[in-house]
Amino acid sequence: MLFQTISDARLLIAVAEAPSFAQAGRRLGMPPATVTRRIAAMEDHSRVKLFERSTRAVRPTEAGLVLLDHARRLVAEADSAEMSMETLRDTPRGWIRISAPVMLGETLLGPIIGAFLSDHPECDVFLDLSNAPVDLVAEGFDVAVRVGPVGEGDLVARKLGTAGAALYRNARSKADPLAAISELEGLPCGLLRSAETRKNSLTIADPDGQLHHVSVKPRLIGINAQAMLDIALATDLVVVLPRMVAYPAVTRGTLRCELRDCTAQLSDVSLVFPSKRLMRPIVRQLVDHLAANLPPLLKKYEYPET
Repeated sequence: MLFQTISDARLLIAVAEAPSFAQAGRRLGMPPATVTRRIAAMEDHSRVKLFERSTRAVRPTEAGLVLLDHARRLVAEADSAEMSMETLRDTPRGWIRISAPVMLGETLLGPIIGAFLSDHPECDVFLDLSNAPVDLVAEGFDVAVRVGPVGEGDLVARKLGTAGAALYRNARSKADPLAAISELEGLPCGLLRSAETRKNSLTIADPDGQLHHVSVKPRLIGINAQAMLDIALATDLVVVLPRMVAYPAVTRGTLRCELRDCTAQLSDVSLVFPSKRLMRPIVRQLVDHLAANLPPLLKKYEYPET
């Protein structure tokens, strides 16, 4: 390869445009001996003379002029590529792939992502809502919102807050509100968990943070929070629901919180991404946008309903 690096092409151009090797070297911050050696190496490699030298001037030969044309095109392409990279680094644009759990995505992310798109018209978003964990690197995702463990691997995690769950019952129920955790013993319940978790126990944290393990009678087990809410509104069951999902029904007066000072489940909510060092500007802006807007919404549901 005649040009070992792009600097060889720049050197050829500098020598052709300067009256001497010494002046070309000063222009490039290079000793004259180095200029002479590198031009000689290019001549040896091409097996033709590239410059006619005299004590008063340096002039490209016919072969030198042909090679000079290639060098200028090569440098122009390199400069164009560098400008393109600068544009990508400095301008928020392009597609962003986001992964998030169904419940959190449907409940909180819509307005946040919508505001981001409005503020960044050159950005497009692919939003994948799934309760199955994704491999960010293998599946090409830029960022994920995760509830609970953030996963393993070379990932950066940024905690945003917590998401809690509590016990709820149809507000039309004629049953008296629960007065103590012990009243859950043997009670028919709906549990927010996967079908593989076939335990009859429910862990409740009291206001002091002490954990209580209570045996209940599961009549409903599911991981789709919205479906669990619909069933709670249509039955007399005490159902474990995420606070953020139950909140609208509680404020409408169609659902009541049982043992409202207690928590049935509490998980960290985090942003996860492969790396911040080489992150595209638009992804970095989304991370900052989520970090600014998700915590206040999460905090809204951390406290028992009034």
